[in-house]
Amino acid sequence: MEKRKANIIFNKNGQGFTTIKITLPVGWIREMGFTENDRKAVIEFKDKEIKIKKEIKEMNRFEIIEKMFEKLNIIVDGREIWNLVENDINSNGKMDGVHSVELGKLGNNRDLCFAEVEIKMNYSEEDDTYVTDIEILSISNSKEVIYPEDIEV
Repeated sequence: MEKRKANIIFNKNGQGFTTIKITLPVGWIREMGFTENDRKAVIEFKDKEIKIKKEIKEMNRFEIIEKMFEKLNIIVDGREIWNLVENDINSNGKMDGVHSVELGKLGNNRDLCFAEVEIKMNYSEEDDTYVTDIEILSISNSKEVIYPEDIEV
């Protein structure tokens, strides 16, 4: 653990309210993943201690798909790709397991793209119905395979 001493700065604004700032070492802030363009933080106060954490943005499935395709230099609408996956699963009666779904020729190079998906059928006793969970495992073209963990959140 690295420790440093710092001064807390108290300022009064034009309306008489006090604002407080503290200067933190740039190296620490960069190591935490903050940049000039990505500065959102979560601060916690408990037991007279303050914790500073980088805010983690949760992406929805459509944003994840779009980011995965960006790695292939292909711009897509994540909702359209998700609809292609769901339509393929529904029309071909795919059940539990891992399946490959052809997405068609996409991008400027018209690369034939695929999504590898995992389907899980879960029974809901409460509703007496089956719920289908779909997870995108990878997106690929003829040259490259992209996994969700390859993208930056």
